[in-house]
Amino acid sequence: MKEVKAGAELLDSVRPGWWNEIDIEELNMFHPRKCILGQLYKEYENGISELWSDGKLPNLSGEKENGFMPSLEDLVRTRSAWIKEINNRRALNKELEEV
Repeated sequence: MKEVKAGAELLDSVRPGWWNEIDIEELNMFHPRKCILGQLYKEYENGISELWSDGKLPNLSGEKENGFMPSLEDLVRTRSAWIKEINNRRALNKELEEV
């Protein structure tokens, strides 16, 4: 899912290793403290402010383009895509540690 890939790359640029801070069991894309940004920054709005600290906050489409605010129709698909992205990164990280 391109939106989640874009969001993951954005997080990589500002918070390396972010995937280790996410509790997949608690991941709820519509909860301000249990979504991706909520778990990383204590609250969804804090995450938005941190990621766009230049003061140029994204419009709603910008948040959707990064997989942080899925539509109701895309909720399950977006959550699944984030979990897959996180698990892939954790597996790759583990492989690199074993080398």
